[in-house]
Amino acid sequence: PTRLHPPSRHRMVFGKSAAEAMRAVHDVGRVALMAALGEAPQAPKPGDAAEVFSEGVQQWLPATVAACDGRAVTLSYQKGGVPVQKALPVGHTSYRLSGARSGSSSGG
Repeated sequence: PTRLHPPSRHRMVFGKSAAEAMRAVHDVGRVALMAALGEAPQAPKPGDAAEVFSEGVQQWLPATVAACDGRAVTLSYQKGGVPVQKALPVGHTSYRLSGARSGSSSGG
């Protein structure tokens, strides 16, 4: 018999692999649980130095917080010399504040 659907490991959910979709659900659930416990992550401020994880190059890249509305943070960074912006929920595991001021070259 002909298989009508690809194997489940190749299924896409909203344009993402099943594994990526599960990570996103986990991150949203973790942030919601922290908020319910009164431990919501602190919202970063524009200009804060940060790092963002690039799935494409599989490493942390230096970034700057471009905007934050308390629920989502927009990060500006360079990927392969090209300016890029990425929006993520506050507290998402794919970004972290570096503790350094924007423009500083100190590592974290």
